[in-house]
Amino acid sequence: MAKQACVTIGNFDGVHLGHQSLLNLAARIAAEKNLDFEIVTFWPHPREVLRGKASHQPLYGRMERLGLLKQAGAAAVRELPFTMELAACSAPRFVAEFLLPLGLRELVIGHDFTLGRNREGNASLLQEIGARHGFGVTRAPAFEVDGAPVSSTRLRKCLAAGDVECAKRLLGRKYAIFGKIEHGDGRGAGLGFPTANLGGISGLV
Repeated sequence: MAKQACVTIGNFDGVHLGHQSLLNLAARIAAEKNLDFEIVTFWPHPREVLRGKASHQPLYGRMERLGLLKQAGAAAVRELPFTMELAACSAPRFVAEFLLPLGLRELVIGHDFTLGRNREGNASLLQEIGARHGFGVTRAPAFEVDGAPVSSTRLRKCLAAGDVECAKRLLGRKYAIFGKIEHGDGRGAGLGFPTANLGGISGLV
């Protein structure tokens, strides 16, 4: 018989302290109930698919984000391609097609998490679905820093303002950028100090 699972699901853009708190809670529940700990996430970010690529700048590149998620110690990190078809999927159908086959027995969600078409799958609906299919739902509390919930939006605002100390407090680690050095127009020679041109920039620990 396949081992049953405790699953947490989300975009995890930034894998900040709020996400880390959620992942730690799911790992703890999995250990207490002798379940596999699994993470389900999406790429690209739903906002990018629904509103256009220009509407969203990921805090980390795909591989960097997956690397951070793997550090949470899950038995598996499952990435679903986010498409318009997936966006149109109802919450009950999503659970039936993508979560129940994992042996779902516990679902751990963030305090503001919703799932499925028109964001219909809130905590109450997921608990109703869980009652029908035999899995529990735990809604994690918001994780606060400096008196306010940590979120990817808040983190993005800190970075846009150049407040790297704020970003560090929300991430629990330093934020840096990663990219491949590319040849530019040679303008750095006139500045009196060397410069580097980075292409394909994304965040990196």
